[in-house]
Amino acid sequence: MLDTMNTTNPNEIKLPFERIAREPNAVFVDISPKVAEAMLAYNVNNRTLRRHQVSALATEMSKKQWLATGEAIKFDVKGNLIDGQHRLEGCVASKMTLKNQLIVTGLPEKSFAVIDTGMKRTPKDTLNVAGITNGSAIAPVARMMIVLEAGLNAYDVNAMKLVTRQDILKYAQENLVELDWANRLSRPVYASAKLGNQTALISLALTALRKGHSQERIEEFFVALATGEKLSATSPILSLRSWLIKYGKDAMRNPATTHYSNYVTAFNAWVKGKIVRRHTTMGKEHGMPEVVPA
Repeated sequence: MLDTMNTTNPNEIKLPFERIAREPNAVFVDISPKVAEAMLAYNVNNRTLRRHQVSALATEMSKKQWLATGEAIKFDVKGNLIDGQHRLEGCVASKMTLKNQLIVTGLPEKSFAVIDTGMKRTPKDTLNVAGITNGSAIAPVARMMIVLEAGLNAYDVNAMKLVTRQDILKYAQENLVELDWANRLSRPVYASAKLGNQTALISLALTALRKGHSQERIEEFFVALATGEKLSATSPILSLRSWLIKYGKDAMRNPATTHYSNYVTAFNAWVKGKIVRRHTTMGKEHGMPEVVPA
C-alpha cells in the first residue's frame, strides 16, 4: 500500500515550483499524489523511511484530519529532497491532495545534518498544545475509550492504532469535565495507595458513568479500593485490592487493557453483590468484559 512505485515516470511530471535554486526561496503550492511522487524521485540519501509513520500520516490525510504545521518541505541547492519524505509518502499512500504546502528550495547541502528528524508530536503533545492539562494521563484514556465506545476490542493493537491524534484531541475536548473527574477519582488509588494502572482506572470510571452508574456509586468503589476500609472478607473490592497488593510490581507490568479487564470484573461483581473470596486473574484469553448497566 505504501509503495510509491508507479508506471508513470515521476520525472515526466512538471513540478509547480523551481526545484533547483542557488539561494533559499519559499513558495506555497498544492501537492497532488502525482506531484508528491515526482518530488520523491529526488529523495537522495535521506533518513530511513519509517513505514509506521507514513501509515499514520496517510490515515490522518484520508480522514481529513491532517493539518499543516508550517514546517516546510525542503530541497538543497542541488535540488535534492532533504526534509518532508514522510509527508510526501503519506500523500501518495492516501491519494489526497495537500493544499497550500510550504516548499523551501536552495538550502545548503549541510542543512540536512541539523534538520529535525521528523518525529511526530505525541498525543500528549497535541493535548498540551491545545491547553489541556494532564495530557499524559488523558491521551491513553481517550484512545482506549474511543476503541471501547466503538465496540472494538481494546486488546487488538491494530484497533488501537486506528485512533489518531485528532481523534484523541476531539474526545478530550468533548469529555473534559468527565475526564478531569475520573482522573481525580483514580489518583488516590494509583498515586497514594500505589495500586493499579492509571489509564485503566480512569477508563473504568468513565465507562461506569456511561452505563448509568452515579458518580457517588463509582466514587464509593474507588474509595474502598484505595483504602480497603469497611470491606467484608468476601467483597470483590477487597479481593481485587489483595490481588493488586500480592502481585505488586508484576501486576504493574501488565498493559492497561489487562488491568481494565480485571477492574471491570471486580466492579461488576461488586454491583451484583457477589461473594468473591479470591480474585481470578483476567487476561486477553478471557476477552474484554463490559461494565454492567446500572
